[in-house]
Amino acid sequence: MCVGLVLRVVFWGLPGFWRGVECMCDYVVLPLLNSSFEPGRAREVVEGFVDVDLRNIARAELFYFTGQAEECCEITRRYLSSRVIELKLSACILYGYSNLSLGNVAAAKRGMEGIQSCVKIAMKKKVPKDVYASCLLAGYVGGGFASSAYGWDACFWGVQQDAS
Repeated sequence: MCVGLVLRVVFWGLPGFWRGVECMCDYVVLPLLNSSFEPGRAREVVEGFVDVDLRNIARAELFYFTGQAEECCEITRRYLSSRVIELKLSACILYGYSNLSLGNVAAAKRGMEGIQSCVKIAMKKKVPKDVYASCLLAGYVGGGFASSAYGWDACFWGVQQDAS
């Protein structure tokens, strides 16, 4: 659950995350984290998203933060190639870190590579500033794994040892 805490701390401070969701249909990165609600009411917020894709990503977030990484992966896998950058980045973050916690090295790597892909897209296309900032931060955080002097497998060695 350490990774979950990192995601909360890192992404909560991004521009856009403090502004809140204007409409339950606005595309934002990690829409559940971008929402405000009373403790115990997260499921209600998830079901309140008008857009089906946002609702699915928010549901994946709920699964991730409640320790249901497998369910999170099932949902996010469908969005790894989304043309909507907010959905793709959200999916790649959740998919990568969920698989990291499950010890699935190749799948975690795929998620982190997807984050890097979003960074490249954000640098080439005109995207909202908060999305651009989200891409850069996610790329920077995920890049720590990719830039290890020992490579991906060494980064995930401890996770693999715990999983066995």
